[in-house]
Amino acid sequence: MSQRAEAVGAWVRELRASDPSLAAASRLSPEGLRAVWSVALDELGPDAIGDALSLPGEPYATATVVVARTVLTAPLEWCAVLLARGTEVTLKVPREAPEMGHFLARTAAGHGLPLRVVTAHEAVGGELVVVMGRDETVEAVRGRVPAGTRVLGFGHRYSAAWAPGEADLREAAVQLALHDTRGCRSPVALVSDHPHAVDILADAMAEAEARWPRGTCSGHELAKIRARLALGQVLGRVKTGEGWGVMALPSARFVPEALPRVAVLHPGGPDTLAACIEPTARFLSVLGVPDPAAPPAVLQPYRHHLVALERMQRPPLRRHHDGVDWLAETLRPA
Repeated sequence: MSQRAEAVGAWVRELRASDPSLAAASRLSPEGLRAVWSVALDELGPDAIGDALSLPGEPYATATVVVARTVLTAPLEWCAVLLARGTEVTLKVPREAPEMGHFLARTAAGHGLPLRVVTAHEAVGGELVVVMGRDETVEAVRGRVPAGTRVLGFGHRYSAAWAPGEADLREAAVQLALHDTRGCRSPVALVSDHPHAVDILADAMAEAEARWPRGTCSGHELAKIRARLALGQVLGRVKTGEGWGVMALPSARFVPEALPRVAVLHPGGPDTLAACIEPTARFLSVLGVPDPAAPPAVLQPYRHHLVALERMQRPPLRRHHDGVDWLAETLRPA
């Protein structure tokens, strides 16, 4: 392994030993932030980094990664891989929440890694630019950088899941709890034909809340949660507890939008899931299923988006990110 890759390994070990709740403010609870921090860093072991470095292609000399506020851990894997390849990385963080970026840059510098942090839109540049955020943000960056810059844009995306069995429903509750259902890999809805799906899911959501309490919600989020639960009481079935809610709604009420710790359940199977996502499939991130290696035929068109339920919020380093082979696409063609 190269000296740079070894430095990244040491940096990752330091991050793993750190308490992120002491490094940056977050809408997540301290327990919730520590959970997603651990999950993200667990995928950055030396074998995974070595596998990423084995891909053919020339690294870019300079890169900028533009991150959104919703998932604090999102830049970890991008920075680790790019730095291990020898790329100088600029991390563009939100002006209103720069603390985590500064923490990453400060700890990286201690290992001789060239990671700097900026908050100004005008500072976005380099040979490669990766943008995560709203569609408007992606298009604004595309219009701002010089011609010839390689831009990978990841705008608005959503995820959903098929959870037919009790174990699947319990795992789905964990995926809903991580990141307080704000990440693009958080399931906006679950499809299940289990006769006791609501009760199982409610029990699992309560367990998740006890383990990782929900963090803070904005007034706008709380108002939307109340409105969605009210709809569920009229059209379906609702169970709620401190920090969580579960509702069963007809699949005609599928909405590709998640709310913090709100599980939306649509009765049905894979056909129902396929029908729900088909109109907005271009915005799909991942579909959680019990076995992505043997999916139902109706889900085959989404094969590059299929992941095991337990991998929805635990993505391996080598994967398709929103349908894109990101490790290959962040290298110059061989």
